[in-house]
Amino acid sequence: MGTDLTYEDFERRYVEDYDVSLAGSTIIQDEDVYAIRCAPRYESGHEYAVYYVAKSDQAILEVRYFRAKRDEPVKVQRISREKMMIRDGYIVPTEFWVENMLRGTKTEVRFSEIRINPVLGDSLFSTSALEVGRRIPYLER
Repeated sequence: MGTDLTYEDFERRYVEDYDVSLAGSTIIQDEDVYAIRCAPRYESGHEYAVYYVAKSDQAILEVRYFRAKRDEPVKVQRISREKMMIRDGYIVPTEFWVENMLRGTKTEVRFSEIRINPVLGDSLFSTSALEVGRRIPYLER
């Protein structure tokens, strides 16, 4: 995609997709967090990730991605508390930063419009709709 993100980073995943274990606790951004180790049960670009989750409200403040035989993360995603909002009961980042340690690059991601669980018909994702670029509701052109 020309950034430090992969398509895998945008795929929706469920806890059942991972082997999950508590790896301890620490301080991130001056907050007490749980360190949760998640090893994917599917083919992935990383061996495991450690999610740093705020004890106060379960907001994800940082994610570190690791590859096999590496003690240091290959990629780190940081979400600033100041760049989060609560929408429909969800804590949602409006910006986050990804640093790729292997390439020495950084990517900043900003969301300008956020909708939670919009109703989208299956017909929007048919081959013909995608080929002609059918307008998706809520998105301006």
